[in-house]
Amino acid sequence: MSDPGIVLEARDIARAFPGVQALAGVDLTLRAGEVHALMGQNGAGKSTLIKVLTGVYAPDAGTIKLLGETLRPTSPLHAQDLGISAVHQESHLLPNLTVAENICAGRYPRRPWLRGGGIDWRETHRRARELLAGLGLDIDVEQLAGGLPAALQQLAAVARAVSTDARVLSIADGIPGPAASMLARRSRRAASKGASSASSSRARSASSRPSFARPRAEAASTTVKRARGTTSGIATPKIS
Repeated sequence: MSDPGIVLEARDIARAFPGVQALAGVDLTLRAGEVHALMGQNGAGKSTLIKVLTGVYAPDAGTIKLLGETLRPTSPLHAQDLGISAVHQESHLLPNLTVAENICAGRYPRRPWLRGGGIDWRETHRRARELLAGLGLDIDVEQLAGGLPAALQQLAAVARAVSTDARVLSIADGIPGPAASMLARRSRRAASKGASSASSSRARSASSRPSFARPRAEAASTTVKRARGTTSGIATPKIS
């Protein structure tokens, strides 16, 4: 019988690329109300593992369970629909779309057919402004995303990720300071409601921690995780 506190469970995950076995037999368990730091050297396979969990890559072997149900995300959008979202180092915004279109992509509010159907742009703009306001930003959501400075593009990507109310939120290392601070608050709030967060970070020292993975809420805990298995040829111990 599965542990009811487990939100996400990955077992024996494997993924290979030409000339390298990036992941082999990797296990990862995330429980409700926890915030974790997944740490390792550059090239250790942290990003590959996150991309497998979020549907960017298909695993060569292994299983993924969310709330006890076996799943296999086929795309990032599919993963978001299932309840797994990610904030990557790169913003991945489409420069030829507006800020609001990027934030609400794949989840545009629709008008009733009696009102003509189609995308409800007024509601789309309202939702985007509301999400950005939660980051302390007041920008024109109808401007093209390509015209934003890199830091604001990253914050818009953060707004897009947290808009999904995911059960699992993955956060990449290298997120700019304002976005990292916001994500720390978001992670604490989400953990207090039973969600789980995992941040990836390059290993620095035995005592290092990403600054945004230090929840203070009593319902949350922070753990440095090392995935059991082999990541890019580096054997690592089982996650506790």
